[in-house]
Amino acid sequence: MIGLLIGIVSGVFQFWLLSKFTKGLTTGKVDIRTALFGLVQFLLPIGILAGTAFLRRQDLLWTASGIVAALIIAAVFKYVVFARKTKGRGNNNE
Repeated sequence: MIGLLIGIVSGVFQFWLLSKFTKGLTTGKVDIRTALFGLVQFLLPIGILAGTAFLRRQDLLWTASGIVAALIIAAVFKYVVFARKTKGRGNNNE
């Protein structure tokens, strides 16, 4: 079960890195910091899964499941929070 905890923590961290990367891209502030956020968020699960495979092979599936679950739950949570913040503002394009 330690693999699940490792997966959840790394999945949340990866989501944070991904949000920083996409914010930098969408705001047009593409610099070295944005590129590093993108590179690290891409390499993070590879490093975590490789480390788990070498150190605790029996927890590899739990780690991968934790990463996936954390990414999905964090994305849904962020969407719900964003939707509640913008509720009632209406669509200005009508």
